[in-house]
Amino acid sequence: MISLLIWVLIFGLVCFLIFWVMGYLGMPEPIRKVVTVVIVIIAILYLIGYIMPGAGLHLPPPVR
Repeated sequence: MISLLIWVLIFGLVCFLIFWVMGYLGMPEPIRKVVTVVIVIIAILYLIGYIMPGAGLHLPPPVR
């Protein structure tokens, strides 16, 4: 449980730094919004994929 908390904190720090760099560089607003949406989608998918096995939920194997 502690390792999950550490990974979530590190992941949050990385996302914060990405948002900070975007603001520091002064990216145009449309590009900043697109990058923000992409980062949020990646973060949500990453966290879902990381938390699901710990909760006993597993994705089914891919169908071939």
